[in-house]
Order: sequence, then structure tokens, then C-alpha cells
Amino acid sequence: MTEISRFRLRWFALLLACAGALCLAACDGYPQQDAPRTTALSPAAHLAALNAYLRGDAGPASEAPRLLAYDSACELEVEERGSARGQRTPLEIDAMRITVSRDKDSGRYAVELASATLGDSRAYRVEVGAWVDAVAFRAHFQQLQMVCAAQRPTEG
Repeated sequence: MTEISRFRLRWFALLLACAGALCLAACDGYPQQDAPRTTALSPAAHLAALNAYLRGDAGPASEAPRLLAYDSACELEVEERGSARGQRTPLEIDAMRITVSRDKDSGRYAVELASATLGDSRAYRVEVGAWVDAVAFRAHFQQLQMVCAAQRPTEG
């Protein structure tokens, strides 16, 4: 075998090895089911997702609010943990602003819902843990706000 033939053979073997590695890297396939688009969910599904984050928030000492219900008037009813049973506070969804923050000591993320009209006097802080959970919580809440905005009668 000549020097050029050996050189070509080595490059061909290297090319085959790379092609084989690429094929093996993608052999797990495409996911069977994509994550649902948040815009395709109903208000009830968004509320269920929000409540799921709150249920995962932790123990009875936590002061995180519990979102209870959504109605077509674009209000959420909130019951704070530890409060007297049945004491519920209605929140106008489209009058709320939502912010995400990170606790520097614990590294956990929190979402804060505050009334844009009443200021921070009626703010609810929800610890959700990871950044991705905080962003997902915010996305579900913002989708509820968009549903409310679409239901509002247009002026003109």
C-alpha cells in the first residue's frame, strides 16, 4: 500500500467513526409527547398548574397563598395557609403584576403577585424552588391575564 492510500484509509476510518458516533448519539429518538403549549391550555388547566406549584411548596408553616378558583369575571380566590377556614381574598387577575426573584441565601426562586392598583399592600409571595418553576408559574399566570384581556369588552 502506498503512503497516499494509507492516508486516505485513515481519513475514511475516522469519517466512519464520526458518522457512527453521530448516529448513536441520536438513537434515543424524538420525544413521544411534546410539552403542552401554554396558549393551548384552558383557564382551568392553567389554574391546576398554578395550584400544583403551590402544593409542592412545602409544609404547614409556609405562608404561601393557595389559589383556589378562577371565575369568568377574571378573579382568583386566594386562601392563605394558616388563616381561618373559609377566609378567601378575591384578586382581579388583570390588575395584578407578577415578578420573579431569587433568595441569595437559599438559592430558591419566588414569584410575587401584587395588585397593580393597590400597590404592594396585597402582595402574595410564592416560593417555587427552581428558576424553571418560577418562569412556568409566571407563564401560566400571564396566560390567565391574556384570557381576561381577551374577554374584556372593547371600547369604540
